[in-house]
Amino acid sequence: MLAIVLASCANHHPFARARVETSIPRTWFLVAAPITQEFPRGDLQAPVLKWAKVTTFDTGPECDLELEEAENHLQRPVQCIASDDPRMIDPAPPLNVGP
Repeated sequence: MLAIVLASCANHHPFARARVETSIPRTWFLVAAPITQEFPRGDLQAPVLKWAKVTTFDTGPECDLELEEAENHLQRPVQCIASDDPRMIDPAPPLNVGP
């Protein structure tokens, strides 16, 4: 005979169900393409992490409203990107394994 027992170590206290939100609220960055010698008007191929953060907004639509004016003022490509966009995370360096 095979018996399967499911056990839980969850606390059944009324407050145990409350979730603590630990994530950082999403913000939006207006970023501008980096200027290089090869691309004086902005390098569109540069990783987003290399783009200059011009300003921050609480919502995407707020950022979008400023795109055209920012591009005209800065004279280089700009875009809005969320703070939690994976392209905004610096990749971890490779681990050194062995000689």
